[in-house]
This record gives sequence, structure tokens and C-alpha cells, in this order.
Amino acid sequence: MDNNQVKLNENTSKQKVMKIVNIVFNVFFYAFIAVVLLFAISTITKKDHKSIPNLFGKGYLVVLSDSMEGDKEENFFVGELILVTLLDEDEKDDLKENDIISFYDVNIKRINTHRIIGIVKDENGNVIAYQTKGDNAPDADLVNASLDNVIAKYTGTHSMFWGKVIGFITDAENPIGFILCIVLPSLLFLVYTVVMFIKSLMAINMQKASNEKENIIAEYEAKKAEEERQKAETAAKLAEMEARIAELTAQKEQESKKENSEE
Repeated sequence: MDNNQVKLNENTSKQKVMKIVNIVFNVFFYAFIAVVLLFAISTITKKDHKSIPNLFGKGYLVVLSDSMEGDKEENFFVGELILVTLLDEDEKDDLKENDIISFYDVNIKRINTHRIIGIVKDENGNVIAYQTKGDNAPDADLVNASLDNVIAKYTGTHSMFWGKVIGFITDAENPIGFILCIVLPSLLFLVYTVVMFIKSLMAINMQKASNEKENIIAEYEAKKAEEERQKAETAAKLAEMEARIAELTAQKEQESKKENSEE
């Protein structure tokens, strides 16, 4: 194998590797954009201040305070994203002490996520509210969480990475995150799609023009070949006629000579 062939094989291998890398990068990039877009849309379109944005039945919240920081596995920190399970009416009165729940806190006027430290019941033994407290807070919450304000139960899953991403994108006071992560990629993807469409259209037109050119050349060559064939046939007929004339002339000359000799 000569050096040129070795270099050709190396270039081919590099092209294959780059193609695979490009495909993998595109898959991860578009998957990331899709997930972020789903989170952003879900957050922006939530019903009201008592609603928790959710995807596929799982709610999520970005932690805004340090009240649940600690050394337990289920503790979470400021800026983290936590996952919660949305509760229906039948599940709200079946919670236990030490469960961590998300509820609308009427004292701070927003959703809070704290641990249940006590269960409040009426004279009939029916659960009507939960006493809650942050693991890192010195005292229990001032107002108990009524069943009407209980929304979800914490699953124990939390992520600082996704918390920073979602918090950056959904920050209402600073829309730069939404612009950079949603609007800009969407515009770039739109521009990319338009450019690829134009390139594809140009390629189709070029291929069509090339095919038309090839058809014209093929028709011209076929016509030329037909003309050559006709010329050849005409030449053959002329040659045949000349041969026949020559034969008749020779025959006539022989007859004339024969008549002269008989005289």
C-alpha cells in the first residue's frame, strides 16, 4: 500500500469520526434544548401562584431559601431544583410525620416546602392541617398548612445543575436567560432550517438543470448518430447504384464488342 492510499484511508477514518461526533453533539444539544424548553414553557404557563409547574405528572420547584439545608440525604440547598409528586384530594389527608410537602404558605404568600412535624385533626379525628418546619429553621412555621393549601410531596430528588439552569431561564426579573437559552437557539434553528431548505432547493434545481443538460446532450448525440446512420445508408445505396451502373455499363460494352466481332 503506497503513501497516497494510507493518507486516503486516514482521511476517510477522520471524516467518519467527525461525522459520528457531530451526530452525537447534535443529539445532546437538541435534547438539552428540548428539555429546557419544556421546563420553561411549563413554568411560564402555570395556572396561578398556588400552582406547581409539572412535566409528565412530576412537579418541580427551584429552592429560594436555606430553610431545608442540612446533612440528610433529602435536604436541599438554595438554587437546587427539587422534584415533587402532585397530590390529589384523597392523598392530601394520608400524609405522615417526617414527610416533606410543598404547600402554599399563607404567611409568606408563596409555595414553601417543609417537613411535617405534626398532624392537626378535628374532633372527629379527620386531618385538617399539618404543622410544618424547615430542617434548618429554629421554629415551626407560623401558620399550619391546611389541606386546601397542600399541593405535593417531595420525592427526595434534587439537582443543583438543573436548578441553576431553570432558575436562570425562568427569572422574571432578568429575562436574559430566557432570551439566550430559548429565544436565541429557536431563532438560530429557524435560520438554519431556512438555509438548509434553500440549499436543498438549489441542489434540486441544479440537479434538474444537470439532468436537462444531459438529456439535451443525449438527444443531440442520438440525433447525430441517426444522421450518421442515414448518411451511411445513403452512401451504401449510392455505392450499390454505382456498382450496378458499372456492371450494366460493362455488360453493354461486352455486347457491343460481340456485335462488332460478328459483323
